[in-house]
Order: sequence, then C-alpha cells, then structure tokens
Amino acid sequence: MSKFDRFKNNLTPLMLAIALTACGGGGGGGDDDSGGSTSVTLSGAASKGIIIGGLVRAYPVINGAVDTSNVLGQTTTGSDGTYNLTLSSGYSGPVVVRITPTTGTLMRCDLSGGCGSGVAFGQDYALTDSGFALNAVVPTGSSNISVNITVLTDVATQVALKDITMGGATSASDIQAAVTAANSKVANRFGVAGDLTKIAIVDITNPTAVAAAGQGGVKYNTLSAAIVQAVQGDSPGLSIEQAVAAFAEDFADGGIADKADTDGTKTTLQEILASTLDILNAAVAADESGNLDLGGLITIITAEESDVQNNGSTDESEGEASDTANATELAQAKAMVQEIRNLGTGMLLSTADRVSIEAFADQIAAATFATDDNLSEVLDVMAIALEQIAASYMAFAEDGSTDGSPIVTVNIVSGGASFTVNTTIEGVAVSLTATDLSTINVGDEVETPISGGTNTTQAISAQVNFSILGAVESSSVSLNVNSGSSVMVTLSYTSDEDDTASGGTSTTVQDEDLDLSNLSLGLNVTLAEKGVGNPVSFTGAMSATLSAFSADIDETDTQTSSTYEESWMESYTAGTFAMTLSGQFSNATDSFFASLALNANATGVTLSCEGSMSGGTSSETCTDENGSTYVDADATLIFKVTVNGVADAISVKLIVDRTGLESGQATLELKYGGVTLNAAVDSVAQTLTVTNQDGVTLSVAEGSDDKVTGTITNNGTQYATISEVSGVVLVRFSDGDFESF
Repeated sequence: MSKFDRFKNNLTPLMLAIALTACGGGGGGGDDDSGGSTSVTLSGAASKGIIIGGLVRAYPVINGAVDTSNVLGQTTTGSDGTYNLTLSSGYSGPVVVRITPTTGTLMRCDLSGGCGSGVAFGQDYALTDSGFALNAVVPTGSSNISVNITVLTDVATQVALKDITMGGATSASDIQAAVTAANSKVANRFGVAGDLTKIAIVDITNPTAVAAAGQGGVKYNTLSAAIVQAVQGDSPGLSIEQAVAAFAEDFADGGIADKADTDGTKTTLQEILASTLDILNAAVAADESGNLDLGGLITIITAEESDVQNNGSTDESEGEASDTANATELAQAKAMVQEIRNLGTGMLLSTADRVSIEAFADQIAAATFATDDNLSEVLDVMAIALEQIAASYMAFAEDGSTDGSPIVTVNIVSGGASFTVNTTIEGVAVSLTATDLSTINVGDEVETPISGGTNTTQAISAQVNFSILGAVESSSVSLNVNSGSSVMVTLSYTSDEDDTASGGTSTTVQDEDLDLSNLSLGLNVTLAEKGVGNPVSFTGAMSATLSAFSADIDETDTQTSSTYEESWMESYTAGTFAMTLSGQFSNATDSFFASLALNANATGVTLSCEGSMSGGTSSETCTDENGSTYVDADATLIFKVTVNGVADAISVKLIVDRTGLESGQATLELKYGGVTLNAAVDSVAQTLTVTNQDGVTLSVAEGSDDKVTGTITNNGTQYATISEVSGVVLVRFSDGDFESF
C-alpha cells in the first residue's frame, strides 16, 4: 500500500467522526439561557506584558463613544496584573474597561529584544507615559464577567467603536451586537479561538507560567506582544505606548494584510508572526532549567508565517465575525452541530457534484508528499553526495588535493573551486555541483614522538558557504535543485592519532571529533513523483536548519603480517532540526498551495555504535531511541480546499505531535468565513474533541463497552450529553431538544 493510501485510510475515520450526519430532531423547550442581576463584577488581568499597579476604570459606551465622565468602577492591578471591580448599580449596557498608568505603575518587558534603556526581556520598568492606555469592551448582562485586557482587546475596542459609529447603532441590543462581533472578528483575523476577553493572561516571560498554560493561551499572549514588536520594527521611532495606539488605529481603518505588496510601514500578519517566533524563542532562552518545550507551537507559527508569506493576500482584512457570535450559549452549541453536519454533508454528496472525502484526503496526501519515504531516500542520497563534497572540499582546502573523494570532480574557478558529483548512489542518479564561497582555517599537522611511534594531531575550522545546483533522481522521485540554493554551516574538526609498532605488530589509535553548528540549507526545488498514475509535483522553497551536530569516533586498528583487526566506538548527538516547505503542489487534475513546517528536537538523545572486525567477520551493536529518550518531533501542514455547500474556501491546518516513542496526537483545524473547527484525536485515550470559534466543545470517547459517550459544553457550562442507545448516538440538549448521529 502506498503512503498516500495509508494516509487516506488513516484520515478517513477522523473526517467521518466529525462529519456528523443527523437523521432527526426533537421538540421541546426554547434556547433562552439569559439571566439578570443587579450587581455586575468585572475581573481579569492586564498585560502588554504584565501591568502592575495600573489604574483600571470601567466606562459606559453611549451612542458609540466612551463616556469617560462616568466612571462605573475603578481599582488597581495587583503584583500579578489581576484586578477585580464592581460596577455601579443600575447600568446594564456595554462597558469599556481601560487601564492607564498611575504613580508607581510597572510593566514587564515581553519583547525579545528588550524594551529600551537596558530593560531586558522579563524585567519590570516604570510605565510613566500618561498617554498609554489599553482597552477591552464587553457587553454586560451577567453578575460576574471575565475581562482580560491586552493589545488585541484594545484593537477590538477600536473596531467596535468604529462599527457602532459607522453603522449608526443606537439601541442597546445593536451596540452590544457590534461589541461582540468586533471581538469575534479580531479573534478570527489572528487565528485565536474563543472570546478575546476571556482567554487567560499568561506571563510569557515566566517559564513556569508558560509551561502550565495551554498552547492556545501562550499563542494569544505572545501575539499580543508581537504586535508591538512588529510595529516598532516598521517604525523604530515609536515608543511601546505609541506602537499600541498606532496599531489599533490602523487596524480599525480596515485591518491588516497577510503580507506587504511593497516595502511599506504598515505592519502585516507575516511580520507579527515573525515577531511571535522571536518572542517564543526568547521565552525558551529565559528558562534556566532548559525544560520549557515550545517546539510544537513554534512549528505551528512557522507554518503559518510561511503560508502567509508565500500564499497570503496583500489586501487588508479585519477578519470575519462568527455568525453566532451574538447567540445564546445554548444556541451556539446547537449551531456547532449544524455546522459540522453541513460540512459533512458537503463531503458526502453524490459522486456527480461532490468534493468527496476521498478527494479531500487525496489533497492532504498530496501535500504530505514532502514527507514520503521515496522522497526521504532521495534526500538521504543527496546528503551522502553533499558529505562527499564536504570531504573533497576539506582535502582541497588543506593542500590543494583534488582526490579527496572518489566520486567528486574538482574544478578550479575564479575565487575558489567547484565540486561536482555525477554518478549513481544506491540506485539514485546524482548530478550536483557546489561552488565554494567558504572561509576555512586548516591547522598544520603536529607530529610528536611517543613511546614506540608518533602522535599526530590536527585541527580544522571553517565557515562553509556553498551555492548548489543540480538534480537527484530515483525511480520514484526526482528532485531538481534550482538556482538560488545554498548551504551554510560552521564546523570544527579535530584528529588525534597514535601510530606505534612493536614486535611485528603495528597499531593505530585514532580519535576524531566533528562539531557542526548553525547549519542552514535553503533550496529552490522542483519535486516530482515518477512511475505512478496522476503523479504529484511540487515547486517552491525548502529551507532547513540544524542547531548542532557532534560526532565522536574512536577507532583502533591492529595489523601483523598475517592478521588485521579493527574495533570502533561511535557516538552522535544533535540539537534541534527545523524544516519548512512552501509552494505549489499539482497533479493532472488539481493544483493548490501548501506550507509544511517540521521541527525535531534531539537534545539529550545520544546514538552510539560499538563494533569490531577480525578474520573477515564483523559485528556491531548500536543504541537507538527508547521509551524515555527519543527525538521529540512535530509537524504542521496548511493548505486550502473547496467543499460543496461551503461558500468559502476552507483553510486546513493539520498538526501532528509525537508524544512518545510510538505514540502521537493529531489535530485538524478547518477555518472558513467566521467559522473555526478544531478536531483533536488522542489515539491512546480513544477520544475525539471538537472545539469552535464560539468556545463550544464537543467531547466524545469510546468506553470499554465500545459505546460512545460525551458532552457538549460552552465556556465551561454543559448544554448537551451524547450517548449511544441501541446503536444510535443521541445528542440531548439541556432544553429537551435532541439530535441523532
């Protein structure tokens, strides 16, 4: 079975599980879950980063404007940025919660490059700019409301006030609807699920807090900081306070573009995602224990940045509000079931007019061509060829030798040399040329007399920089490396060899150490399948980095006139490896853009081999990964697909995370219009969890009796139960309505 077929078969149960096809509905009850209260309490936290001792005030929204003459309540934030205040009795309309500095207010720096004047990431500094303000806007109506205040809630506040004014909203219900829609739009634009004002504040400079938070919370809080960092990158003269205000004002005027069509000063989503990566890496670096693992989130953001850079729009957008943003929580729960049913129906229509589940799986499978086993074989051979080029290069750099490798041809060119491999390796045809643009420092061999022989040492260091051009082709896959491709790496090599002789026996003991760091590979490539029907091809960019790699090889050779014996010990370690692939996938019937990001962390993993050879017989024992020590890896794939019955193209994000030696978790996110569906499968726990943009969560599990049970909740409140009766899966809502799956 091909990899594509295996992938399709693995994906189909997941899609069928979330493609809920209802066969009936029940009666009873309404969906009004509202209540009333005479006292309203607001609580939350404020961060750009954490704001300590800030003045928090609540103001009413009257006719589309914030009435700052009427303070509904006020307090100050604590040492952790939290606050709690009670509104004046009698007011029940929309409220803007605003934080401003006062005497003694501090703000924690959460920018990766620091906050000026010697203030480093994680340090507190005095917030003295009287013009600084962060806002959040919420519709009131319940006794206790969570209102967290961030840069993104400030943006949503400006959008809400603009929409209220331009839309002519005057009634309390219209104003509240505009407030809720604004929060939903901004969340949608930045790929955040749930109500912006309810997402928990996380001190991203505190490794303990970050480790304890969920991935979504860390992403949201990092995005908030990254906005300011990106704006300052575009306009270095702006202070942090000015950057916050400038971005909110610009966004309210029409939103932001995915990427810039010119090198302008307006901040784009791509720039914000790039700053998000910088801040996440700063958070990891701030962890002195070295235990903070943000690799999965870094991979997701890397894929998102690559996607908007290569496939994004230059048109500005504020995002799209959820159609059910202003519905009751029960209605939102029902709407989520209907949305999943519509999506499933669109995939399972008749053959004549459907985009079938098989075709959908084929499209994802085509995008996973970049991780196919046949392609891995080609890449492995390309690595061997580059390794031989490196060996030839080292020999040439040392003494001008052109025979450092039997498969490499050296040609002298202006300013250096080019190294060409034109042969077949393990059945794969290779035609690669690397042109040297490197700097190398080759130390002299130092010979020192020792008892019975000579000790020889040598040290070599280099900043390797090659441009690469050529092709690698197997019977299954062809890989063309186009112009503009390069590889760069810093390396050091040391050799220590003892050669001795005694009584007709000569012995060589050699210790070689190779250290690579900052490996960077940038390739413009064309990949294509061969020998299959409707082959997949890819044209685009492939980049890879490896933070570190070390090899320690010890070898002892003993030789007499009639015998030869050899023993060796090899040890290999590596750091973090990251790869991105972005471009166009196509076959005879379809063409689409996709972005893939892969991250692997081998820190703490040592692979070793010990072997010997005597009398023509050899043996070797090697260690490998195990249950407690394995390479931590994750991947994210993003692309778009069209499904019948869904007006907008669906952005698909597939996330795979290795959680053990032979275990993992998969998450599938579908985003279209104002809808976001996130389906997570845990193969070990046998659970499926689907969440949406309104905070609705559907959770199902298969019990020991092979029956399905579950719940549907919204912001922590349960609105339905799921059970299996006589082979039929029933959803019973809290108002008495039901659906069957």
